[in-house]
Amino acid sequence: MLGSLADALTERDFDMLLSRVDAESLESAARIINCGVAIGVIPIGQWRHHDQLNQLASRHVPIVVWGTQVPQQLYCTVGGDNVAGGALATQYLLDGGRKRIVFVGDPQLPEVAHRHRGYVERLQAAGIAPNARLLVKVPFDAGEGAGSPGSARPTAAGSAPTSRSNSTAATCASR
Repeated sequence: MLGSLADALTERDFDMLLSRVDAESLESAARIINCGVAIGVIPIGQWRHHDQLNQLASRHVPIVVWGTQVPQQLYCTVGGDNVAGGALATQYLLDGGRKRIVFVGDPQLPEVAHRHRGYVERLQAAGIAPNARLLVKVPFDAGEGAGSPGSARPTAAGSAPTSRSNSTAATCASR
């Protein structure tokens, strides 16, 4: 997606600047615009900052979020169909004969919540009740990612699936 975006911008005599914007201070996105470094910003994901993104949009800061559509959204988003993605991944595992499918991801994040919804809907369509013990809530925050102290300890509703849970497959959601 980034390559296609860069190609389209180049065709129009624009450059693309890839920069890290602090998710805890999205105001820095406005500063990039105000100082003339960029004419628009594409934050990747809403994180848990929907209100901050709405504030930027209400001030006409030119942003397009690479994320998912959420209620009361004032900003533009682009992205895939996350509900369908969760459903497709789950259906693939069901078609392979799997019945106890673990969902790995943080459904508190907008895109992951949509993937989880697809997972749940597909399980229910197959006559399988979702099991809270098969939800492994894993954070995607950089400070909590791979290699950090808490990364190996999923914070599931209940506990992480074990050999006693007889899980037969996993579908994971990433940002």
